[in-house]
Amino acid sequence: KAQIEGAFTSRSDVTAGGSSAVDGRNHTISGALGGTCGSDMPGVTVDVGATAPPCGGNIVSSGGTPCSTNFDPTAPGKRDLGTTPWDVLGMTEADFNSMFVKDATSATIPQPCSANPYYLWFKKESISFNNSSGCNGYSGILVVHNEGFNAKDWAVKCPADWNVPNALGGHANEYDPAYCSDAQYQPATLTMNGNVTWTGVIIADQVMLFNGTPVITGGVYTLATNHDSPSYTVKSGISGNITIMYSCDAVAAVTKRIGYKKKIGWQRVR
Repeated sequence: KAQIEGAFTSRSDVTAGGSSAVDGRNHTISGALGGTCGSDMPGVTVDVGATAPPCGGNIVSSGGTPCSTNFDPTAPGKRDLGTTPWDVLGMTEADFNSMFVKDATSATIPQPCSANPYYLWFKKESISFNNSSGCNGYSGILVVHNEGFNAKDWAVKCPADWNVPNALGGHANEYDPAYCSDAQYQPATLTMNGNVTWTGVIIADQVMLFNGTPVITGGVYTLATNHDSPSYTVKSGISGNITIMYSCDAVAAVTKRIGYKKKIGWQRVR
């Protein structure tokens, strides 16, 4: 089962601004309220110890479901939040690598835009999707991986104050301006513009900011975390005019296509 705990699931602090809307109410695949395979979820769910944005305005939910909450791995049927894309999808790394096309250069998704789901892994410091190719309606699973970013290295080499030791033991003489100014090592932004719609799942691995004007129906999961880097506060930001609507129907539709199966056992009773 894909570990989507609402419209936006994050292992780090989350900030939401601009005209963005994150709606944890359960929607159908077409974006209407009333999804059939589950109930409402929080608009934003963050990991234990992380900070969720305040309710109201950008963050929506209803029916007694909190609009913003901390994840509880001790709740029945729950486990710790996944740390890799294959963890999130409930797959092995080998199966993930066999099913996902890895692309280190493209900034657009190949045609056709609606025939089959996309299972893509983009290795790039920053990526932007738009409908300049005439395709703006996508369905599937997108994994955006910021290959060069390492929160621990960033905390040591690019501390906010060069003159004092940071929590990881870094000092002023470890400041590396060349490293800090190189885009491949910097925190990345995922931007979707041009009225792009995405139905399914988006997983962002060490991508810090979601921006643009997309409508996403399903669920977004960000793996960026500062658990190993206490001196660098990682925040997963939502900005621009993004609309993210939780839909268990959309999540189930795209994950079933990659070979999820249910094993059923039986026993003869006399």
